[in-house]
Amino acid sequence: MSKQEGTMGTEIIRPVDKESKPEYVIIFGFNNYDNLRKWENLEIRNEWLIKGRELVVADPDVQKLIGFEFWFTPSDLIPVIHHHDIKW
Repeated sequence: MSKQEGTMGTEIIRPVDKESKPEYVIIFGFNNYDNLRKWENLEIRNEWLIKGRELVVADPDVQKLIGFEFWFTPSDLIPVIHHHDIKW
């Protein structure tokens, strides 16, 4: 993905509790909405989405947040991890 125009990185957040909420959260960053749309329409991306369907139990829940909405809108999508919840 790093070769795609306007990418600003990817974050992968693993499930905190695999039994009750086994979802991964993947955050893709782009410098503007047009570059995000270009990436969403790439043929290779769509090919990988099709290949990946056999690895998941449900369709992805896609949320697009732009600007300050991402930083300041509370969301239950990204779990808060407290230091005492980490198992060493």
